[in-house]
Amino acid sequence: MKTKIILFVMGLALAVFGCAASANVFTMGSTYGSPMSITYTIGNTAMQSVYGSGGNFGGIGGATLDGFSLAYVYCIDLFDDINLNTVYSASVTTNGTMAQTTARAIGNANANGLINNAAAIAWLIDTQASLATNGNLQSGLQAAIWTQLYGPMGGSGPNSWNITGMSTAIQKAMVDNLDYLALASGFINTHSTGLINSVSWINPTNGTVQYQQLVAGNPVNLSSIPINQLSASRFGSLAIPEPEFFVLLGIGIIGFVIARFKKKGCPLKM
Repeated sequence: MKTKIILFVMGLALAVFGCAASANVFTMGSTYGSPMSITYTIGNTAMQSVYGSGGNFGGIGGATLDGFSLAYVYCIDLFDDINLNTVYSASVTTNGTMAQTTARAIGNANANGLINNAAAIAWLIDTQASLATNGNLQSGLQAAIWTQLYGPMGGSGPNSWNITGMSTAIQKAMVDNLDYLALASGFINTHSTGLINSVSWINPTNGTVQYQQLVAGNPVNLSSIPINQLSASRFGSLAIPEPEFFVLLGIGIIGFVIARFKKKGCPLKM
């Protein structure tokens, strides 16, 4: 009897823990690409300017997700800010969707919250991020990602953007990435779901404050598509089980205990 009660309590605890463990802890890194002078509109507002940078915040920069190092972290939300070396509570998906409830994180997704050209962006992270080994290459990759989100730079419509005085090195890196992307269009269309699932789509918040939405990843083998977000091929043997695992395990233990009581014709008593 005591053993069954203990199992029942363990199952209930695991199920509750699984439901409560849905929040993720994201730490923003400290490195980034070469600075760029960026102009943009938010919706139909007047053009704004910011001197900032895009590019990789992962790797030696120290970005982590639930304690695991992230090799590559890039911006997918041009209109929100984020602080370096800061810990955030974050919602993380692997299906390319993001909350579109904030005033500024707009224009980067469709009405259902699916990030624009999510598969193409994931392909850039999976294949090109490891080659962006300096600030200019990282900023060029970032510009290519923004192009997939908001369209070519230099437009004049809602959610348009531009990089003024872009250096030749950054521009070349951007163009090269877009050329590679075009050549891979067939692969991307065929494996869109697997590509989207191969990276993490991070929405950092602290309380009610919205911060810059991000895409992050570690080296993957594209031949293994489809890939689960927390598979061993991404994080090794230290992969953290997802909350759903604990819920199912807990329910399974509870079900086992109930079945054993029913088999003996005993009511379940605490």
